[in-house]
Amino acid sequence: MFTVSLTEFGTMCYEDEMTNRAWESLECFSRVVNLPVLKDVPFILIFAKADALPFMTKRVRFGTVFRNYSGRDDDCAAIVNYLKDRYLKEYKGTETGKILPVVMNALDPKAIEKALQIMVDVILEGTTSSFTFKMWDGFNVV
Repeated sequence: MFTVSLTEFGTMCYEDEMTNRAWESLECFSRVVNLPVLKDVPFILIFAKADALPFMTKRVRFGTVFRNYSGRDDDCAAIVNYLKDRYLKEYKGTETGKILPVVMNALDPKAIEKALQIMVDVILEGTTSSFTFKMWDGFNVV
């Protein structure tokens, strides 16, 4: 399981104040997901803080952090899709379905329950192949 804050593009790392947290998270994910020891381990990629994303897009333009993003800076669904695709591209292996992206709104108990059930199912089944990415609808995971 790897968790990404959807709002971290608007913050710098505490340690050096020069590195954007979104870029550091992406780099860390790339290193972890491609470790040989984890070759056969399915990953659940949790995009958290979906509820706070609209507020961050009013403070920081997403396109200034991810310069190849071509969508609107206030289009949260496009931002989530961009990040999902960007993270999935970091996986260098050949196994399809190794990574299951999940968007979470921690303020919605039903979304948390659904995400936890997915995690339990993936752990029990040992694969993500029976699940698909679900886009969010407003503040809710659908």
